[in-house]
Amino acid sequence: MQRQALETLMRCGHFHNLFLWFIAIIVPPITGPAYGADPQAAGLAVPAVGEPFHARLIKIDSDWRVTLDDHGHERIVSAPDLVRWGSFLEEKSASRVVLRDGSILVADVLDIDNTSITVESAFWPTMKISRESVAGIVFAPPAMMQARDRLLQIIGRQSRTNDLAMLRNGDQIAGRLTAAPESIEPVDNFGLRAFGVATRPSRPPVKVSVDRAVAVSLRANDKGRVHVATQVTWLGFQDGSLMAVDAVHIRSTDVRLTLSCGERVTLPAEDIWNDIRLVQPLRTTIRYLSDLTPIGYQHSPFLELKRALGRDRNVLGGQLRSAGGIQLKGLGMPTTSRVVYKVTTVDRRFSAELALDDAAGNHGSAVYRVFLEQRQEAEEASWQAAYTSPVVRGGDAPRPISLDLTGVTKIALIVDFADRGDERDYANWLNARLLP
Repeated sequence: MQRQALETLMRCGHFHNLFLWFIAIIVPPITGPAYGADPQAAGLAVPAVGEPFHARLIKIDSDWRVTLDDHGHERIVSAPDLVRWGSFLEEKSASRVVLRDGSILVADVLDIDNTSITVESAFWPTMKISRESVAGIVFAPPAMMQARDRLLQIIGRQSRTNDLAMLRNGDQIAGRLTAAPESIEPVDNFGLRAFGVATRPSRPPVKVSVDRAVAVSLRANDKGRVHVATQVTWLGFQDGSLMAVDAVHIRSTDVRLTLSCGERVTLPAEDIWNDIRLVQPLRTTIRYLSDLTPIGYQHSPFLELKRALGRDRNVLGGQLRSAGGIQLKGLGMPTTSRVVYKVTTVDRRFSAELALDDAAGNHGSAVYRVFLEQRQEAEEASWQAAYTSPVVRGGDAPRPISLDLTGVTKIALIVDFADRGDERDYANWLNARLLP
């Protein structure tokens, strides 16, 4: 009996060793989250002139000079000479505060009062944000990206006369957002537990548990102090925060970012440059087509649904997405559509990156075409084909193009069918731009 027991234990021990060996082979070691695990990961730097290159961000100074490490060689690029560095990945599940300048702060809400909203993040100290700067709070972001985009669009509308609480069951409560009634403990170790919505001045606020809420949208106050600057630099962070930064003030122990809406965010100096994942200046001489008014746009649909031109939006009206990241600038176009822009004498090149939007998944196929109208001294201006892409399919990496605009008066962008009819052919011209 003892011999049989010993043999059984040996067999079990042998199996146990084989099991550990099997686990060690097929299961990678846990080294931390995949996104942001390497704080020094190189990003793609796209200069206004010259070839893109991979580099690590070293710092940004108060004069908006971006210092990059290009494989051991330090390169300093002025913001007006940089299209972008890096890429931005959104945080899909964490709560966030949406500001009126478009900034998104991934943070927990701790308190709400008549003048401010207090938030806390793992990346910066507890801070108070003026209610006038806040467009809304998202407590439970939807799982589907189209639904998240629609929610941000609802929050961004500023014509509403009341604050609006949107609940998980589809109900909405209009009124004024307040702190929770005094009988409720509003905060625990996980942040805000409840808030109130005052529907009528003569009645006590309606208590809303954060667990029941999807988001709240705050009404715009015409007397508010918010002034949104147009010449900003977008900074994206590894926690999913995205900030429209107007100024950078570097101190010995921290870096203070002044946002376009006037709010200030203070971050530790030793961590901030490792935490940044995107730098995209809009304080440049680059002219993005999405900021210009086209001469004309036409969509001849395969069936009956006509789609509008997406300006910094995809065909569906959502954010531009490619390779899992969000793109801040560009055009979204359906197949069998064209758009025409005027080209000035200061515009020397047209550049863009071509890709179907991530909303297409692995579906969709399209061909991109560019036509240029040339200046002619003795004859009428004529259109010439300047570029035809190979078939671009859903899931393909963005395809960069750059065209000389010497002597050009107009540029036409065209998207055509490829393999099949209109099957999620959500074509994006990412960062479509005219360069001096």
